[in-house]
Amino acid sequence: METVRRTDQAGKSVHRKDDAKDKDASTAVEDVQDDAEATDGSTTAQGESPCREDNRKDSKDGSPTDMYDPWDPPNPPPHPSIEALTSTGEFITQYGRQIRKFLAELRGTSIIVPDRTPKETQAKFCKIYGPLGKALQKDSVPCFLQLFQKYRELMVSGYIFTPQAFDVIVTHSALRCAELVLEGKEPKLCGQRANPNYITCFGYFPLHQAAETFSTDMVELLLRYGALANLRTTGDRVIEGLLPLHVAIENTCQHKYLEDNLIDDQSYEKGNTKYIYKLIHLLCLPEMVCVESLLPSVTTLVT
Repeated sequence: METVRRTDQAGKSVHRKDDAKDKDASTAVEDVQDDAEATDGSTTAQGESPCREDNRKDSKDGSPTDMYDPWDPPNPPPHPSIEALTSTGEFITQYGRQIRKFLAELRGTSIIVPDRTPKETQAKFCKIYGPLGKALQKDSVPCFLQLFQKYRELMVSGYIFTPQAFDVIVTHSALRCAELVLEGKEPKLCGQRANPNYITCFGYFPLHQAAETFSTDMVELLLRYGALANLRTTGDRVIEGLLPLHVAIENTCQHKYLEDNLIDDQSYEKGNTKYIYKLIHLLCLPEMVCVESLLPSVTTLVT
């Protein structure tokens, strides 16, 4: 991974009085980057964009991904309190912590495509799927945290939860555990959090999975933590170009809920149809906002 220049927000070099500390700071940055590479085994290779072109066009949230790859960003300048340290060893330690926190925050809030989890980590994850699934079926936060502390290296890569681990949480509709990792403030998580806009190795996002499982509560939770409803599936392992809304509508049309609940008016009222309509409504809202913004221009053309 290319070592990035230490610059401030205005793009000016950050100077230190002691040249030796410049070298030590660079060493601290390289150590953190090497640690990240050893953890996630991935960089932005072959000129790969952090977002698919379509997803980039659709995304207007001003996320850091629009500026640079969250897996290889420019490092932040040392905090003034760190800059003022006289001990070189303490400076390296504190600045390393600052960079790790910066990377965890950035990667937890950016759109990330493709999945950066090492293949080896993905393969080893299957050995904890059984016990993890049991904890998620109960939606037990204590059990989940116990498993996390024991198998952290299989659930976290690059300072954030792997899409594979979070996908299992979403699949089980484990709302308490999902909120725990999306929030990322539990001390036992050591600053690690889940990203609701991190694509899986299969080419879909968490919101697609929530729509697939008809979990309106999970959809609401993901939207509350910044999941984007306009991100599309991509890759050769999935039907490309699908929004979460497409998944919800297609599955609804094929689902037995409609067959069971649209037989007569009574079953329509007390069945699951309202539940399905709520799911579609939630996923429609972001698109409805886009359509409403175009209505004035459409009206002008018609008149």
